[in-house]
Amino acid sequence: MTARRVLFTVFFAVVLIGSVVPAGLAEDLPRHRDPLDFGPEQPNLRSLEALYGFVFNWTMVEDYSMALSWLDFSGFVFAPAATKSVMDRFTTLFGSAIGDLNLTKADIEMIKAYIRRLKVDDAKAAIAVALLRLDGANVTVGGMDLSAAQLAAILKGSPQELLAGDEGLRELIEKYRLELLALLKQAEDSSKPITLPDGTVLPSGTVLPDGTVLPDGGVLLPNGTIITFIPTRLVIKVSPMEALVGSSVLVRGNLTDSSGLGLASRRVNVFIDNDVAGVVYTDESGSFVLTLGVPYLYRDHVTVSAQYLGEVLGNSVYLPCSSNDVEVKLIYYTPVISIDMPQVVYPGKVFTISGVVRHDGVGVDGLAVEVIAFGTLVHLTSGDGGRFSAVFSVPPNSPEGLAGVGVYSSPRDVFGPAGFVGYVDVVRVPLMLNVDYSSWAVSGLPFRVSGSVFLDGAPVSNCTVRLGGSVGDSEVATGSDGRFESEVALPFSLFTADYSFNVKAYASEPWVKDASVGGEVFVVNIVTLIAGPVLLGGAVYYGSKRLRGYRKPKRRVAEAPLVEDGPVALAAPVAGAEVEAGPTSVRGAYGSAVELVVKRTGVEPRPSETLREYLDVTEGRLGAGAKLFRSLTLMFERWLYGGPEVRISVVERLLKRIRSLFS
Repeated sequence: MTARRVLFTVFFAVVLIGSVVPAGLAEDLPRHRDPLDFGPEQPNLRSLEALYGFVFNWTMVEDYSMALSWLDFSGFVFAPAATKSVMDRFTTLFGSAIGDLNLTKADIEMIKAYIRRLKVDDAKAAIAVALLRLDGANVTVGGMDLSAAQLAAILKGSPQELLAGDEGLRELIEKYRLELLALLKQAEDSSKPITLPDGTVLPSGTVLPDGTVLPDGGVLLPNGTIITFIPTRLVIKVSPMEALVGSSVLVRGNLTDSSGLGLASRRVNVFIDNDVAGVVYTDESGSFVLTLGVPYLYRDHVTVSAQYLGEVLGNSVYLPCSSNDVEVKLIYYTPVISIDMPQVVYPGKVFTISGVVRHDGVGVDGLAVEVIAFGTLVHLTSGDGGRFSAVFSVPPNSPEGLAGVGVYSSPRDVFGPAGFVGYVDVVRVPLMLNVDYSSWAVSGLPFRVSGSVFLDGAPVSNCTVRLGGSVGDSEVATGSDGRFESEVALPFSLFTADYSFNVKAYASEPWVKDASVGGEVFVVNIVTLIAGPVLLGGAVYYGSKRLRGYRKPKRRVAEAPLVEDGPVALAAPVAGAEVEAGPTSVRGAYGSAVELVVKRTGVEPRPSETLREYLDVTEGRLGAGAKLFRSLTLMFERWLYGGPEVRISVVERLLKRIRSLFS
């Protein structure tokens, strides 16, 4: 095969592949090419300081449940991933520190109860645990300092506000530590040894010291001193059992010994919960009366109790005791917050949250009101009729979906705290994109896409429209009527196939959503149109020549003797000899020779065998005729595959010799 024929075959093979390649393999899937789709913007440092400052404020007044509730609003602050990671770490550490403080506060109340009930050992164990917890809280605040500095560096600001809040946490931790140390001293003081008038020291906690127990319950010490231990009993009553915060209640009580005899002029400590609320001395009958103010605590109830610490009079030891607990139900008024705000808000636009704080249908003015939305905190005071109002701006980068809104009114006097949590739906108005294009195109020629862009039924002018995909890229702007026309030149290299493309209209306002339309166009490769018929005709011609053969004109060549030396019998062309390359005579001669070989050897040719494979199988069984059959096979092979021309006279001579030898 000549070099020209090789190049011609390769060219048509490439064209054929290009004309039949499946569209699914040829198409270029749409690429994401949207430079306007950026992630969230950096949050405002002042807004973060306001949010965290609000949590710090609730922490400093030791309302940890409210502090943790408002700390959750940090999740509504949108920020890039790196910034959000630092914020989340700061928030996690903040929540951990608040949790430690909350547990310590509860422990302090429990320790006071232990001391009030004279459970000194339990109080000391609880104090040790609480001190360890405060040490851990100090370490946590150190981590908050680092996160605050990182956050401020990212937002290119000063972390002073956040660090000031951290310092407030340290002050609160130190306050609790000093309070625990004071309680430890109080517990130790309550368990000091008792010194009798004669100088005898009774060990701490001794009820019956070593000595002889007398029949009347006294104890005879080894030095001859007789000590009498006298149990005491303390009972109280409180009226009324329900009280409005800020009002007062009356506490009546009686302190007696084990026989019921009243103990006069004895000091009694009266507690509200676990804190001393008043001190009173018993009268001659052991009774006492004390008026207590009800604190402004906004919870279900408080517990009133009393304690007698005991004392030594002569050789008599009056043992300490605690009274019964009396629960006083607290009465306060819980306002109701009514909110008026839109259900749907749009990024980049402002909206108003207004409301009224009422009690029993009447507005309450002068209450501190805090409103938070989209990471921004607004401090207000309810005005006439309890009304308040705040304006918020929706961040342009806010994702679509529900966003939380919180409103809280602080307690004041007889009005307890009130809160409201609601949601607004952040939405974007989608553009309406209409596209018109032809379903087919020719490679190398322009491909046009036209259409229009509307918003709420009105045409959008100067809107950027981008055409992208494997067909090419183009960017245009809509006219005053909202229409556009985009054109790309299709590459010549596109094969004949379906190609996808995408048309996208970009919103110019944050409250508008981009619109995108995809499509497909069938691209016809012009080279395929020309080369296809040529290729088909060439294939038919080439196949016809190989399958059926063809007859060439005769020309005169001289007869040449058969050369029987070597593996192939060659006939050297001589001028003037006649050559016939007809398929019937050469093919027929070989077929006749095969019939003779089958009769001779009994081996029939198989369809899967080549000419030479059949020759190799039978050659060893033909004896003297093997060389003749080899020459005839090789001549037939050259004729069949278009080699040098074969003389029919030589073929006939070989067949004649094979017949004479095998017959």
